[in-house]
Amino acid sequence: MKIVTEADVSALRRITRNFDGARRALCEAVLESAEPYVPYDTGFLLSTGSAEADRSGVTYGAPYARRMYYHTGSFSKRVHRLAGPRWVERAKDAFSGEWERAVLGALLR
Repeated sequence: MKIVTEADVSALRRITRNFDGARRALCEAVLESAEPYVPYDTGFLLSTGSAEADRSGVTYGAPYARRMYYHTGSFSKRVHRLAGPRWVERAKDAFSGEWERAVLGALLR
């Protein structure tokens, strides 16, 4: 007995095609929403924030970025009043819904 099935996979193809755009949208959303949480003195740390080449995440390339990210002391609030450690996690707590909408929007374009 032979069974033949048909399925419309056009939506799946569209989503697959838009996967890179969704990753790019997520990285851009993360960088933008994390900005007020990034410690700011001269602005160098913030200026080194970028998406990984393969869009798998974001990095801050300042030589002291890691130390600041895990720093347990106080931070200047002169420019960024929300500045502090673990700025991406703090932005995620505040903006994860927006990140999800950005990804979903990019996938469904």
